[in-house]
Amino acid sequence: MPNRIREFPKKWKLPLTVLFLILVCFAIFLFAHHRVEPNIGKVLDHPVRKKLTRRVRPNAPRSERAKKLNKRTDTGVAAEMGSFRCTKNTFLDEAGRILRREIDENCDGAVDFCVVQELNAYGEEVRRTRYRGCGNVPSNCIEITRNEYGEEIAYYTDENCDGHIDECHYLKRNDHGDVIEEIGDKGCDGVLAEDEWHRCSSFFYNEDGLKSREYEGKCGEEPENCLYYEYDLALGIERVKEDAKCDGTVDHCWTQIYRDDPDNPDRFMDKGCVGIWYSCTIWRDNGYSYQKFTSNEVCARKYEELVRRNRGQQ
Repeated sequence: MPNRIREFPKKWKLPLTVLFLILVCFAIFLFAHHRVEPNIGKVLDHPVRKKLTRRVRPNAPRSERAKKLNKRTDTGVAAEMGSFRCTKNTFLDEAGRILRREIDENCDGAVDFCVVQELNAYGEEVRRTRYRGCGNVPSNCIEITRNEYGEEIAYYTDENCDGHIDECHYLKRNDHGDVIEEIGDKGCDGVLAEDEWHRCSSFFYNEDGLKSREYEGKCGEEPENCLYYEYDLALGIERVKEDAKCDGTVDHCWTQIYRDDPDNPDRFMDKGCVGIWYSCTIWRDNGYSYQKFTSNEVCARKYEELVRRNRGQQ
Protein backbone atom coordinates (compact mmCIF):
# COMPACT_ATOMS: atom_id res chain seq x y z
CA MET A 1 0.00 0.00 0.00
CA PRO A 2 1.56 3.33 -0.97
CA ASN A 3 2.42 5.84 1.81
CA ARG A 4 -0.12 8.59 2.19
CA ILE A 5 0.41 11.91 3.96
CA ARG A 6 -2.11 12.28 6.72
CA GLU A 7 -3.89 15.64 6.54
CA PHE A 8 -5.73 17.55 9.21
CA PRO A 9 -9.45 17.66 8.71
CA LYS A 10 -10.55 20.88 7.09
CA LYS A 11 -12.50 21.81 10.21
CA TRP A 12 -9.18 22.18 12.15
CA LYS A 13 -7.37 24.34 9.60
CA LEU A 14 -9.15 27.61 10.42
CA PRO A 15 -8.79 27.36 14.26
CA LEU A 16 -5.08 26.48 13.90
CA THR A 17 -4.50 29.46 11.62
CA VAL A 18 -6.25 31.80 14.06
CA LEU A 19 -4.20 30.39 16.97
CA PHE A 20 -0.98 30.92 15.03
CA LEU A 21 -1.87 34.55 14.26
CA ILE A 22 -2.71 35.17 17.93
CA LEU A 23 0.69 33.83 19.03
CA VAL A 24 2.48 36.01 16.46
CA CYS A 25 0.62 39.14 17.62
CA PHE A 26 1.37 38.32 21.27
CA ALA A 27 5.10 37.97 20.50
CA ILE A 28 5.10 41.33 18.67
CA PHE A 29 3.34 42.95 21.62
CA LEU A 30 5.88 41.63 24.13
CA PHE A 31 8.82 42.81 22.00
CA ALA A 32 7.37 46.30 21.50
CA HIS A 33 6.75 46.73 25.25
CA HIS A 34 9.98 45.22 26.45
CA ARG A 35 11.70 47.40 29.03
CA VAL A 36 15.36 47.40 29.80
CA GLU A 37 16.05 45.84 33.18
CA PRO A 38 19.45 46.36 34.80
CA ASN A 39 21.25 43.45 36.40
CA ILE A 40 20.34 44.23 39.99
CA GLY A 41 21.58 40.94 41.38
CA LYS A 42 25.26 41.44 40.63
CA VAL A 43 27.33 42.53 43.62
CA LEU A 44 29.66 45.42 42.87
CA ASP A 45 33.36 44.69 43.15
CA HIS A 46 35.09 46.11 46.19
CA PRO A 47 37.25 49.18 45.48
CA VAL A 48 40.92 48.42 45.00
CA ARG A 49 41.95 51.66 46.70
CA LYS A 50 40.51 54.15 49.14
CA LYS A 51 39.06 57.35 47.74
CA LEU A 52 40.81 60.62 48.56
CA THR A 53 38.91 63.33 50.39
CA ARG A 54 39.08 67.09 50.05
CA ARG A 55 40.15 69.30 52.93
CA VAL A 56 37.31 71.16 54.61
CA ARG A 57 37.09 74.95 54.50
CA PRO A 58 37.60 76.87 57.73
CA ASN A 59 34.20 78.40 57.05
CA ALA A 60 32.16 75.33 56.12
CA PRO A 61 28.48 75.99 55.31
CA ARG A 62 26.96 77.42 58.47
CA SER A 63 23.48 75.96 58.35
CA GLU A 64 21.40 73.20 56.81
CA ARG A 65 19.96 75.69 54.32
CA ALA A 66 23.49 76.73 53.33
CA LYS A 67 24.37 73.11 52.60
CA LYS A 68 21.31 72.80 50.37
CA LEU A 69 22.18 76.00 48.56
CA ASN A 70 25.71 74.70 48.13
CA LYS A 71 24.38 71.56 46.48
CA ARG A 72 22.58 73.56 43.82
CA THR A 73 25.56 75.77 42.91
CA ASP A 74 27.60 72.83 41.63
CA THR A 75 27.59 72.10 37.91
CA GLY A 76 28.09 69.11 35.68
CA VAL A 77 25.96 66.14 34.80
CA ALA A 78 25.06 65.30 38.41
CA ALA A 79 23.26 68.60 38.82
CA GLU A 80 21.43 67.97 35.57
CA MET A 81 20.16 64.64 36.88
CA GLY A 82 18.35 66.20 39.82
CA SER A 83 15.57 64.32 41.56
CA PHE A 84 12.68 63.56 39.24
CA ARG A 85 9.45 64.36 41.01
CA CYS A 86 7.18 61.81 39.32
CA THR A 87 9.14 58.59 39.52
CA LYS A 88 6.95 55.56 38.88
CA ASN A 89 9.31 52.76 39.89
CA THR A 90 12.87 52.65 41.12
CA PHE A 91 15.18 49.65 40.89
CA LEU A 92 18.12 49.41 43.31
CA ASP A 93 21.24 47.30 43.56
CA GLU A 94 22.07 45.28 46.68
CA ALA A 95 23.61 48.33 48.33
CA GLY A 96 20.38 50.30 47.91
CA ARG A 97 21.71 52.52 45.11
CA ILE A 98 19.49 53.64 42.25
CA LEU A 99 20.14 51.80 38.99
CA ARG A 100 16.97 52.54 37.03
CA ARG A 101 14.12 54.98 37.32
CA GLU A 102 10.87 55.14 35.37
CA ILE A 103 10.06 58.82 34.92
CA ASP A 104 6.67 60.42 34.38
CA GLU A 105 7.98 63.78 33.19
CA ASN A 106 4.71 65.72 33.23
CA CYS A 107 3.15 63.71 36.06
CA ASP A 108 0.14 62.58 34.01
CA GLY A 109 0.37 58.95 35.09
CA ALA A 110 2.18 57.67 31.98
CA VAL A 111 5.89 56.77 31.96
CA ASP A 112 7.77 58.97 29.47
CA PHE A 113 11.28 57.55 29.72
CA CYS A 114 13.58 55.37 31.77
CA VAL A 115 17.02 56.30 33.06
CA VAL A 116 19.51 53.48 33.56
CA GLN A 117 22.70 54.19 35.54
CA GLU A 118 25.94 52.21 35.50
CA LEU A 119 28.08 52.48 38.63
CA ASN A 120 31.78 51.89 39.23
CA ALA A 121 33.25 49.93 42.13
CA TYR A 122 32.74 52.95 44.42
CA GLY A 123 29.04 53.18 43.59
CA GLU A 124 29.58 56.32 41.51
CA GLU A 125 27.70 56.88 38.27
CA VAL A 126 29.92 56.50 35.21
CA ARG A 127 27.29 56.06 32.51
CA ARG A 128 23.69 57.12 32.09
CA THR A 129 21.37 55.90 29.36
CA ARG A 130 17.91 57.23 28.65
CA TYR A 131 15.24 55.11 26.95
CA ARG A 132 12.30 56.98 25.48
CA GLY A 133 9.05 55.27 26.44
CA CYS A 134 11.12 52.79 28.47
CA GLY A 135 11.61 50.69 25.36
CA ASN A 136 14.71 48.74 24.46
CA VAL A 137 16.29 51.32 22.11
CA PRO A 138 18.46 53.96 23.87
CA SER A 139 17.73 57.59 22.98
CA ASN A 140 20.53 59.42 24.83
CA CYS A 141 23.83 58.26 26.36
CA ILE A 142 26.26 60.05 28.68
CA GLU A 143 29.70 58.82 29.74
CA ILE A 144 31.19 60.34 32.91
CA THR A 145 34.88 60.58 33.85
CA ARG A 146 35.86 61.08 37.51
CA ASN A 147 39.03 62.02 39.34
CA GLU A 148 40.65 60.35 42.34
CA TYR A 149 38.15 62.12 44.63
CA GLY A 150 35.19 60.68 42.76
CA GLU A 151 34.27 64.08 41.30
CA GLU A 152 33.19 64.58 37.71
CA ILE A 153 35.90 66.07 35.54
CA ALA A 154 34.34 65.37 32.13
CA TYR A 155 31.18 64.03 30.56
CA TYR A 156 30.50 63.06 26.96
CA THR A 157 27.09 63.12 25.33
CA ASP A 158 26.01 60.80 22.53
CA GLU A 159 22.66 62.33 21.62
CA ASN A 160 21.22 59.25 19.88
CA CYS A 161 23.54 56.53 21.25
CA ASP A 162 24.98 55.72 17.83
CA GLY A 163 28.55 55.53 19.14
CA HIS A 164 29.45 59.06 17.96
CA ILE A 165 30.13 61.63 20.70
CA ASP A 166 28.26 64.86 19.94
CA GLU A 167 29.31 67.06 22.87
CA CYS A 168 32.20 67.09 25.34
CA HIS A 169 32.24 68.98 28.64
CA TYR A 170 35.38 69.36 30.74
CA LEU A 171 35.33 70.49 34.39
CA LYS A 172 38.27 71.99 36.27
CA ARG A 173 38.09 72.04 40.08
CA ASN A 174 39.88 73.86 42.88
CA ASP A 175 41.41 72.33 46.03
CA HIS A 176 37.96 72.11 47.63
CA GLY A 177 36.44 70.31 44.66
CA ASP A 178 34.43 73.32 43.44
CA VAL A 179 34.08 73.61 39.67
CA ILE A 180 36.02 76.72 38.66
CA GLU A 181 35.93 76.24 34.90
CA GLU A 182 33.74 74.38 32.42
CA ILE A 183 34.45 74.03 28.71
CA GLY A 184 31.80 72.80 26.27
CA ASP A 185 32.87 71.58 22.85
CA LYS A 186 30.23 70.61 20.30
CA GLY A 187 31.74 68.02 17.98
CA CYS A 188 34.54 67.29 20.48
CA ASP A 189 37.22 68.22 17.94
CA GLY A 190 38.58 71.43 19.45
CA VAL A 191 37.71 73.26 16.23
CA LEU A 192 35.06 75.97 16.11
CA ALA A 193 33.16 75.40 12.87
CA GLU A 194 30.45 77.71 11.58
CA ASP A 195 27.63 75.58 12.94
CA GLU A 196 29.36 74.61 16.20
CA TRP A 197 29.97 76.28 19.54
CA HIS A 198 32.71 76.29 22.14
CA ARG A 199 31.55 77.80 25.42
CA CYS A 200 33.64 78.49 28.49
CA SER A 201 32.39 79.34 31.98
CA SER A 202 34.40 80.46 35.02
CA PHE A 203 33.14 80.20 38.61
CA PHE A 204 34.27 81.90 41.83
CA TYR A 205 33.28 81.03 45.41
CA ASN A 206 32.99 82.70 48.79
CA GLU A 207 34.35 81.44 52.11
CA ASP A 208 31.30 79.19 52.56
CA GLY A 209 31.89 77.45 49.25
CA LEU A 210 28.87 79.12 47.65
CA LYS A 211 29.21 80.48 44.15
CA SER A 212 29.80 84.24 44.16
CA ARG A 213 30.51 85.03 40.47
CA GLU A 214 30.10 83.35 37.10
CA TYR A 215 31.40 84.44 33.70
CA GLU A 216 30.30 82.80 30.45
CA GLY A 217 31.07 83.25 26.77
CA LYS A 218 33.01 81.97 23.77
CA CYS A 219 36.29 80.33 24.68
CA GLY A 220 39.29 82.63 24.26
CA GLU A 221 37.16 85.78 24.11
CA GLU A 222 35.82 88.29 26.61
CA PRO A 223 32.83 86.98 28.62
CA GLU A 224 29.39 87.70 27.22
CA ASN A 225 27.37 87.17 30.38
CA CYS A 226 28.30 87.91 34.00
CA LEU A 227 26.38 86.72 37.07
CA TYR A 228 26.85 87.79 40.69
CA TYR A 229 25.45 85.83 43.65
CA GLU A 230 24.46 86.83 47.19
CA TYR A 231 22.89 84.67 49.92
CA ASP A 232 20.75 84.96 53.01
CA LEU A 233 21.62 81.71 54.74
CA ALA A 234 19.12 82.15 57.56
CA LEU A 235 16.21 82.35 55.10
CA GLY A 236 17.57 80.04 52.41
CA ILE A 237 17.53 82.83 49.80
CA GLU A 238 19.83 83.18 46.79
CA ARG A 239 19.97 86.49 44.88
CA VAL A 240 21.46 86.71 41.41
CA LYS A 241 22.34 89.84 39.45
CA GLU A 242 22.87 89.42 35.71
CA ASP A 243 24.99 91.74 33.60
CA ALA A 244 24.01 90.39 30.18
CA LYS A 245 26.90 92.13 28.34
CA CYS A 246 29.44 92.32 31.19
CA ASP A 247 29.52 96.10 30.70
CA GLY A 248 28.90 97.00 34.33
CA THR A 249 25.13 97.44 33.97
CA VAL A 250 22.86 95.00 35.79
CA ASP A 251 20.05 93.92 33.47
CA HIS A 252 18.09 91.39 35.49
CA CYS A 253 17.81 90.32 39.11
CA TRP A 254 16.52 86.97 40.36
CA THR A 255 15.67 85.94 43.87
CA GLN A 256 15.33 82.23 44.58
CA ILE A 257 13.80 81.00 47.83
CA TYR A 258 14.60 77.40 48.72
CA ARG A 259 12.35 75.01 50.59
CA ASP A 260 13.45 71.92 52.47
CA ASP A 261 13.78 70.22 49.08
CA PRO A 262 16.61 72.01 47.24
CA ASP A 263 15.17 71.27 43.80
CA ASN A 264 12.98 73.80 42.00
CA PRO A 265 13.09 76.84 44.33
CA ASP A 266 10.44 79.53 44.12
CA ARG A 267 11.80 82.18 41.75
CA PHE A 268 11.19 85.93 41.47
CA MET A 269 12.39 88.13 38.60
CA ASP A 270 13.03 91.87 38.72
CA LYS A 271 13.54 93.03 35.12
CA GLY A 272 15.98 95.91 35.17
CA CYS A 273 16.57 95.53 38.93
CA VAL A 274 14.32 98.49 39.72
CA GLY A 275 12.63 96.99 42.79
CA ILE A 276 9.48 95.79 40.98
CA TRP A 277 8.72 92.12 40.49
CA TYR A 278 8.28 91.43 36.78
CA SER A 279 7.19 87.81 37.33
CA CYS A 280 7.41 84.97 39.83
CA THR A 281 7.14 81.19 39.67
CA ILE A 282 5.78 79.44 42.76
CA TRP A 283 5.80 75.67 43.16
CA ARG A 284 2.68 74.04 44.52
CA ASP A 285 2.81 71.85 47.62
CA ASN A 286 2.51 68.71 45.46
CA GLY A 287 6.07 69.39 44.28
CA TYR A 288 5.57 68.86 40.54
CA SER A 289 3.35 71.70 39.32
CA TYR A 290 3.73 75.44 39.68
CA GLN A 291 1.98 78.77 39.22
CA LYS A 292 3.41 81.74 37.34
CA PHE A 293 2.34 85.29 38.10
CA THR A 294 3.16 88.52 36.24
CA SER A 295 1.76 90.97 38.77
CA ASN A 296 4.10 92.89 41.08
CA GLU A 297 1.42 93.00 43.78
CA VAL A 298 0.80 89.25 43.68
CA CYS A 299 4.52 88.40 43.59
CA ALA A 300 5.23 90.78 46.47
CA ARG A 301 2.54 89.05 48.55
CA LYS A 302 3.90 85.61 47.64
CA TYR A 303 7.41 86.72 48.51
CA GLU A 304 6.38 87.86 51.98
CA GLU A 305 4.50 84.58 52.55
CA LEU A 306 7.58 82.53 51.62
CA VAL A 307 9.88 84.62 53.79
CA ARG A 308 7.54 84.12 56.77
CA ARG A 309 7.45 80.39 56.03
CA ASN A 310 11.23 80.13 56.08
CA ARG A 311 11.33 82.15 59.29
CA GLY A 312 9.03 79.57 60.83
CA GLN A 313 6.17 82.05 61.26
CA GLN A 314 3.70 79.81 59.46
